[in-house]
Amino acid sequence: RTLEVRLLDGALDTVTLTKTTVDLDPVPPSRVRVFDVGGRMVGYIFFRTFIENADDLLRAAMAELEAQAIALGGTGIDDLVIDFRYNGGGLVRTAEVLGSLMAGSARQDNNTLFFRYEYNDWVTENYGDASDFSYFQGEPAALEGLESVYYITDARSASASELTISGLAPYMNRSVTVGGRTFGKPVGQWGLDYCNDSMVLFVVTFRTVNVDGEADYYTGIPANCTVADDWDHLLGDPEEGRLDAVLDDIEGNGGFCLPAQPVLQAAQSLNGAPVFERPDAVAGPSLAAKLIRAF
Repeated sequence: RTLEVRLLDGALDTVTLTKTTVDLDPVPPSRVRVFDVGGRMVGYIFFRTFIENADDLLRAAMAELEAQAIALGGTGIDDLVIDFRYNGGGLVRTAEVLGSLMAGSARQDNNTLFFRYEYNDWVTENYGDASDFSYFQGEPAALEGLESVYYITDARSASASELTISGLAPYMNRSVTVGGRTFGKPVGQWGLDYCNDSMVLFVVTFRTVNVDGEADYYTGIPANCTVADDWDHLLGDPEEGRLDAVLDDIEGNGGFCLPAQPVLQAAQSLNGAPVFERPDAVAGPSLAAKLIRAF
């Protein structure tokens, strides 16, 4: 496909797109930066997606932040910015790595709960076990003493991104979201085989709950600072609108962003009914028919 595009300076250019297989970089090295804001070392990471090869890249990014902070004359990272815009989630185990890297070794050593899984009665009876709890794990590259985290979010920040925000919030003195309200997906899926194991159906089977018992952010996690996306600056540029708002808030000791709103809201479906209200039984000759009727 050949496209004509208009560049930022107004000039026209022609771009040819050719289908191929690419390796997605979930943590671009050029988007791992440290800013000196009035003597405070502010680390920034743009995190694209929670996929398997992200784990070691996140560990390397945290080590790089510490090294940059020391090179700038600091002793470590004082404030962390995780850019979750466009990040629709992915692997929960990668969220566990990211959360542990942010939690520090003190919380890792005390079997501190990150989040827990909750199921309905039938799933609990058949599948519930000790793995229903996720604790911060040992991560040598973890940031020590981190108390302030900023998340850049929008309507496409979902699932594992929201799980990270919710799970870490009770442990941070300051947890701030900047940008827009997140998508709202406090649940996860299992893959269930059917039709003689020839097909796999992914159905919602659990919700996640943080250490304070908070969950059900079906309407999304609200932004403390609503800031429009900035298409005129590259991600990681301190002049980019949402990152600039974060840096302004840090420089003003929290004076820019609105007072913290509740991270989680009461659960309700799109039609206003409680989401955990048990529906009436649905008749149907097959699983597909039941799903269609339920929808």
